[in-house]
Amino acid sequence: MTEDLLRIGEVASRAGVSKRTVDFYTGLGLLTPVRRSGGNFRLYEATDVTRIAAIRQLEAQGIRLDRKSTRLNSSHANI
Repeated sequence: MTEDLLRIGEVASRAGVSKRTVDFYTGLGLLTPVRRSGGNFRLYEATDVTRIAAIRQLEAQGIRLDRKSTRLNSSHANI
């Protein structure tokens, strides 16, 4: 299963954002790493790339970051 998981840099690259942005979204609870690797790297699912796109779309619509978690979780089917 680890081969299906992405490290923070891979998620950032695929989503077109910086690692710092992924870290920021993780700190806000908008993203949650699945687990840590043996080297203590955070591992994310590939679907988190799509989730980042949804977060950025909501942000572009003027929705505050603290409200995104609620909106993303309530409309999970749209992600």
